[in-house]
Amino acid sequence: MKTVTAFDPRSGAACGEFATSGVDDVREAARAAAQAFESTEFGDTLRRARFLDLIADRVRQRASEIIEICSRETGLPLQRLTVEVERTSRQLSMFAEMVRAGRHLDAVIDTADPDLTPVPRPDMRRMNVPIGPVAVFGASNMPLAFGVLGGDTASALAAGCPVVIKGHPAHPGTGRLLAVIAAECVAEAGLPAGVFSYCLAADFEVGAALAQAPEITAVGFTGSLGGGRALSDIAAARPVPIPVYAEMGSLNPVVITEAALRSRSTDIADTIIGNVTAASGQYCTKPGLLFVPAGTAGDALVQTVADRLRQAQPCPLLSEPVKVRLTAAMEQLASSGDGTPVGESTPPSDVGYFVSPAVYVVGDGPLDAMPSAIEEYFGPIVLIRRYDSTDAVLEDISRLAGQLTGTVYSDPGDDVSRIVTALCRRVGRMVFDSSPVSVVVTDAQQHGGPYPASTAAWSTSVGSQAIFRFLRPVVFQNAPQGLLPAALRDDNRRSVERHRNSR
Repeated sequence: MKTVTAFDPRSGAACGEFATSGVDDVREAARAAAQAFESTEFGDTLRRARFLDLIADRVRQRASEIIEICSRETGLPLQRLTVEVERTSRQLSMFAEMVRAGRHLDAVIDTADPDLTPVPRPDMRRMNVPIGPVAVFGASNMPLAFGVLGGDTASALAAGCPVVIKGHPAHPGTGRLLAVIAAECVAEAGLPAGVFSYCLAADFEVGAALAQAPEITAVGFTGSLGGGRALSDIAAARPVPIPVYAEMGSLNPVVITEAALRSRSTDIADTIIGNVTAASGQYCTKPGLLFVPAGTAGDALVQTVADRLRQAQPCPLLSEPVKVRLTAAMEQLASSGDGTPVGESTPPSDVGYFVSPAVYVVGDGPLDAMPSAIEEYFGPIVLIRRYDSTDAVLEDISRLAGQLTGTVYSDPGDDVSRIVTALCRRVGRMVFDSSPVSVVVTDAQQHGGPYPASTAAWSTSVGSQAIFRFLRPVVFQNAPQGLLPAALRDDNRRSVERHRNSR
């Protein structure tokens, strides 16, 4: 039997060995999920809501144990994980409330109107239904909120879709504990075991088999561009193609005006430094490319950010592969001439998977002619591009691919409308005079963006709207009351929120 070993990134010491799943295991899990999808128990929305609440409560009850194991496997600080475990439980509770109210159904009723011209209208009743079993690939950088019981899993279960999750091999102990919690809650809620299945593997073959399983109807993924694109290609090549909702990272460009620097350069520098070093720079929303005006105000900001990052302590990355990839990318950036380091950082220790924060100034050529200057650096690294006019910034923005976020720091007297318009064409979330790092779980949230930030710019992986990735609409025309789903019947016994006759 194959195994994966967990390591403490701060020391490099092994901290656990875990058995992995094979291709046959994921295929069996997919078949079990398909059987669970047909069950009346899981189809009961109120029971499903209670199930989600049960998981949320159990996560809170076992928070200390989860945080201890997760910190050991990821090197992430206890305070950060305390916030993340609360976010994880809140997401589950949010979806439970949404399902209980029936908001996910988006129920619409247009009653018959035989006198309508030019064509009489039949009785039309529409609502969302779950699409079927969903495969979820957990993230490395947010092991709880985007992990085994994270947003993809929570939204799929809330929609009524059984989940088969492939846990991330960088934190297998965390994934196994969360999977145990989920399995206990499945049993306590009286649901079929196939509602939730956990698989652990480091082999791409296993993940590919999961995406190819005929029972799987959609994939949720958070990770690298290479991984997300590979899954998308596999899903598209199936006899029956399925959607892959992949969130794959971003540069998250930030435009800073000269007036903003002159009025609050210290605050801006503090925010940037905090963003770049938070979680060792491993947030997908970390601002990775700053557009800083030419001149003395811009010079001062660059020097301040460089000096303070150079003085910062080396940061532990999530795993050895993350360190290897980041180190190679930084070497390529410098050797290509696309970026020049500002000063020298404190060399990291050979113990563990540490890297030193660093600042690079991008060269003067067209951005898309400097590939190393427009890729994501998964760590405490930030690139700076100087500009001397709005037109220069607009030209650079036009050469960027899709992004998760775009940020503008400006003063009330600045005309940044063209910059905002240009960024909005390329981002999913537009941020003003504040940090883009935090992705608040709310109804209005949008976490996704044009490719390659994600594969489905019209959807979000965070917030209540994430549930709609795993639902599809069905219309009932002239259906007898007895054959309608309860949410569409006239009596509406569960008081489901509905739109009626275009109101």
